[in-house]
Amino acid sequence: MKKTLFFCALVLLSQAIFSQDTDCSDVTQISCCREEGNPIPPFSRLSCTDDGGLYAMFPQVLSYKDYVFNQIQNCHKPEVDGYVGTLQFSYCKPKHRKFMTISITDFSMPFYQTSKGEAIMDMYLLNFHPSAMHIGSREVTKIENKDIKNEMRVFSPRFSPYDGFGDTVSFFGYYQKRYYVEIHVDDEENLFTSPEQFELFIKEYVEMLNIK
Repeated sequence: MKKTLFFCALVLLSQAIFSQDTDCSDVTQISCCREEGNPIPPFSRLSCTDDGGLYAMFPQVLSYKDYVFNQIQNCHKPEVDGYVGTLQFSYCKPKHRKFMTISITDFSMPFYQTSKGEAIMDMYLLNFHPSAMHIGSREVTKIENKDIKNEMRVFSPRFSPYDGFGDTVSFFGYYQKRYYVEIHVDDEENLFTSPEQFELFIKEYVEMLNIK
């Protein structure tokens, strides 16, 4: 009886989550993703203060798998520590509130030579420390690595040997000891149950990143 009640509770919870994600008439939630997505703005229309180097790295694709381009959310802004040398953009699932968010950060910026910048960089790079496997970090095996100096990981607490849980799955890449890439995919339904499964989903997009 207890197992039956527990199962019913899980079903009701999953239905509630799905309803929140697909009920686009609910004005108390963020807007659902447009079915047709949005155009990718040219670099000249952005308020970035860099030379467009990071912009040239991100794949100019309007759709990926079942996601469409949403927006460029942030670009290099020296006055905001969290976005120094960073370009951030997102894709979303049409008629849903699910996002795939990508950030590319250039650690060669002067900010990352300061004590504050070094602390932020060190925090990011903890994802590549061998001990991170205990919290769900896994070295990639399916994604092509074109340079032995590059490091790549997929991450989710659910990939931890201690059976953790979380609502997102992520990719972390550290290229040429300079560029740091994060890709976060919303996954409340727990569709990605293994590192290999998520790798196969993200593989083509990662390989389109124009980082040389």
